[in-house]
Amino acid sequence: MKKYLTLLLLLFATLTVASSQNIPQYVDKKIHIEDVYNHFAIHHPHDVPLNKLIDGRIRNYAIYTFTIHNRSTLFMANLMGTEPQYGTSLELYYKRPTSNLFSCRNRAKNNIGVKETIKNQEKFGLEFDEDLTQIPIYCPVLYGVLEPGEYELYSKGTSDMKNPTKELRINVYLSPVGVDERTSIDIGHFNNKFSKEVKPGTFSSGDIWYKFNLDSINMISVVPLDTMGKRPVLKMRTYFQQLITSNEYPLNEDSLPQIKDFRCGVGEFNIQVCYPDSVYRTPRLRVTGFVDNAGTDWEYPLEVGSYSDSLYYKTFYCPRMFVPAESSLTPYVYHRFTIKEAMDISITTEDFLNNITLYDSAHHIVRRVVKDDYLTSLDVFGLSPGTYFFVTEGGSGTIYINVKGKKSAVKWSDTKNYISTIKATTNTLFSSDLQNPLHATHEINYLDPFGRTEQTIQYGVTPALNSLVSRKEYDRMYRDSCSWLPAVCLGSKNYVSSSDFKKHILELYNDEYACEKSFYDGSPLNRLTEKYNSGKDWHTTGHSERVSYQTNSGVSQVRLFEVSGEKDNPVLSQKGFYATGELIVEEKKDEAGLPTLTYTNKLEQSILLRTISGVDTLDTYQVYDDFGNLAFVLPPMAVSSLQTLGQKDALDLYAYQYRYDECNHYRGKKLPGAEWIDMCFDQDGKLLRIRDEAMRNRNEWKCIFYDKLRREVVTGIYKGLISYNFSESVDFAPD
Repeated sequence: MKKYLTLLLLLFATLTVASSQNIPQYVDKKIHIEDVYNHFAIHHPHDVPLNKLIDGRIRNYAIYTFTIHNRSTLFMANLMGTEPQYGTSLELYYKRPTSNLFSCRNRAKNNIGVKETIKNQEKFGLEFDEDLTQIPIYCPVLYGVLEPGEYELYSKGTSDMKNPTKELRINVYLSPVGVDERTSIDIGHFNNKFSKEVKPGTFSSGDIWYKFNLDSINMISVVPLDTMGKRPVLKMRTYFQQLITSNEYPLNEDSLPQIKDFRCGVGEFNIQVCYPDSVYRTPRLRVTGFVDNAGTDWEYPLEVGSYSDSLYYKTFYCPRMFVPAESSLTPYVYHRFTIKEAMDISITTEDFLNNITLYDSAHHIVRRVVKDDYLTSLDVFGLSPGTYFFVTEGGSGTIYINVKGKKSAVKWSDTKNYISTIKATTNTLFSSDLQNPLHATHEINYLDPFGRTEQTIQYGVTPALNSLVSRKEYDRMYRDSCSWLPAVCLGSKNYVSSSDFKKHILELYNDEYACEKSFYDGSPLNRLTEKYNSGKDWHTTGHSERVSYQTNSGVSQVRLFEVSGEKDNPVLSQKGFYATGELIVEEKKDEAGLPTLTYTNKLEQSILLRTISGVDTLDTYQVYDDFGNLAFVLPPMAVSSLQTLGQKDALDLYAYQYRYDECNHYRGKKLPGAEWIDMCFDQDGKLLRIRDEAMRNRNEWKCIFYDKLRREVVTGIYKGLISYNFSESVDFAPD
């Protein structure tokens, strides 16, 4: 049977035969351990063969020396296997680091130490080779916790001359205290309020591990009471994750690091105390706890508080600690808060969660965010006053929760008439989401007493969720005289006064002329005569757009085009020129004084757009059929090529051409230099089929299908010949 001398990490123990300095007699016979193990030394935990020391003398003895560094160490030695055991003994001598003398620390002549050894066997983190329950009563057993220092262990045989000890066999086990989870110092098992102070021994470096068990949810506080050396760092963890450290709690200059009121659920927990220096100390640790079931259900939620003007709340916890008993159930944590004014609320969590749900006081869902991401955010705009709950679901580690709220600016004027239009932009199950500009567009038009739009607010449209506000002003004839560029205002739906609006304009543009101004003639037609575009450089230098009105003269030479033939095959022809006074001419000069003339006939059809730049004149004609449909658009190149290339080639190369069916819907269109595009509309004006030249060569049509609300729902390709007037309805079964 092999025996083991076991030393763990951070323990340096060297076994040698001791000299006789400051020790009792028994030095006349020595057997050196080096003779067997060749200067054996252990720095890492592993098994070592047991030593068999044979001495033929009547008084058999062996002396072992070893040194313990850094921390208190569990010790057990026995003479199991020595024959005979009656009359044998073990003595342990100790020399402190500050002393030169050894003194007897403990001795044993029987197995009185075996009960304490069995009780604390699991603290060694190993299995003994001996069956401690079978140790005879006369077999010496030493057990204890050894402080750092030098030790000499005496193993002495019987003094019975008639039955002397022929062989001494010693078994020694050493295990440092609090090195890791396995060797943690046990604080206790608790199911109610408790306060426990622990003094584990003497230590000079490294971490010290503790453990405790809970049968109920407790708020735990941990504080080290020793002030020797530098401040330690406290860490609390379970076997699978770290929960919190003392770094999360701010310190004053003279305060001790601590973990304060951290929620721990049912189960086993470890406390790791990390010392950054190598000072010899006798640490003391105080651990307190009290039962607290807050956050586990609707009846006992975590209280966030009551707020009126603004809301700010910050906390952190491990969601698993809210599960009342050890289980694999998804943790739910309940919170409650009250607001006395309408607020914009934002709830964010750092760490992976399944979702956050906001409920009203009757536990009806207000808003729900389902997201498996590191950062989860729930935002509600314009939350009405009242009491609310929010519930977090899931969470793997310690999560950090921030709740912010500010008095809502989502309100309308009490003195102005307005029209509010909200259009959803995302698919949502909750009507409250429509108050959020991230889920819907909001446009509010404020009207003056005459029903004219005075101010338009696009709520929350900027990346920072601020609003764009535009404004119009009217002259005494109720005409649009001034249109301002949009100003950025804080996310508000309320009417912005004229003075505040102009302040925002100056902040954004640094220009008091950030508007368009219009001037009209004095006739009952209220025709525009001058317009200044936005910007000081236009307004203060007289650079405006000017408009004048007249009729055509004979020198203007406006061609008179007509359309004849069939609707689906119109023919273009020129019948000379328009007579003087037949057309209304609108002459518009830009800021540089370059004119553009628009000629309009008596049917108010624009037939010519003439642009003049220096000596160049460019004419673009629009030609209508007898039904008022635009049949041809003739750019300048098409007009000049009618005589040189002939009508057909000039139209094919440079003109825009359009064809219509009997309902005046497009039947085809042709762009300059391209082939015809065929189109087919139904009587309601919906486009049913369309194809270009390539599809026509392949006998294909692109088909469009609509629902009963005229919304396009399906498109497809039809292959094969089909008559132009053919149409058919199709029923599509839902998925």
